[in-house]
Amino acid sequence: MLHPVPQGGELPVFDTVGQSDPFGYWHDTICSNFTSLSPEQQGDGEDFHGTIAMTQMLGACSMSTIRSGAQIVRRTPQDISHSPSDTVFVNFQLAGSSRISQRGIETKVPAGSVVLLDARRAFAMRFDQGFQQACLHLPVEEITDHGVRCGEVLGRALSLEPALRQELQVMLTGRATPDTIGSMVSLLLAGIADTGDLRLADQHLALIRQFVDRNAADPGLSPKGVADHFRISVRHLHKLFARSDQSFGQYLLSERLVMAEQLVRNSEHSISEIATMAGFRSVSHFSRAFHARYGMAARQYRQAFDPK
Repeated sequence: MLHPVPQGGELPVFDTVGQSDPFGYWHDTICSNFTSLSPEQQGDGEDFHGTIAMTQMLGACSMSTIRSGAQIVRRTPQDISHSPSDTVFVNFQLAGSSRISQRGIETKVPAGSVVLLDARRAFAMRFDQGFQQACLHLPVEEITDHGVRCGEVLGRALSLEPALRQELQVMLTGRATPDTIGSMVSLLLAGIADTGDLRLADQHLALIRQFVDRNAADPGLSPKGVADHFRISVRHLHKLFARSDQSFGQYLLSERLVMAEQLVRNSEHSISEIATMAGFRSVSHFSRAFHARYGMAARQYRQAFDPK
């Protein structure tokens, strides 16, 4: 179980204890301090209790930890019209369970899982018993900047794997850094891709390839380094490349050879310098790979383009 650190005075905590109309206070608190929602009381409500604790976040992101009794929470077309929000709700189910529905997708969300909802579209969350949830309000561009449409990531309950739990704990304890949100999004997208969403897997692979392209000249670039950057496992990295016609190693070698070929043709650097500049640790390895790719030694290739 994950537990947020008790909130300091500068971070608000909303509690229904002592309120003459607990659920009315709950409704007003949600609408006044968060995206406009329409909660509906379940049961007689006499013993209803709920708390919302804010956690310090960075930039346009915010997080709250919610403990509450049974209810249905809807975001209706009227709510959207009254309070537009270009936000994705990332809901971490810490205790209890919920059932969500959006765009015709219905999903049960058990404890120890996470699900994404788009605040720009109507949805409903049903809690049939007491629950605890951490809700990250994430600007839509944090998803779309990865080349992913929000509709492609909604309604899938993902297990809170250790890496996700670690990032969530950082957020809950107020120790988030500028990299924390990006790491969390990468983990979420990797997890969704691993559920069998082939389009999302292809998009994730394209992002990884772009990263490899930019860093191919680094002789230390490795599957583990790339996997660590995207906060995914090495196994998942190789699984993504298995969807293409090249393994990770083959793709990296190909990008280095393309870089080297351009340098051989268009620069005056020595062959050994080019090997180093293109990320090869060994000149002999570079020479063998270049000959296998282009059918001749690098020096011969240079002479073929510059007979002088």
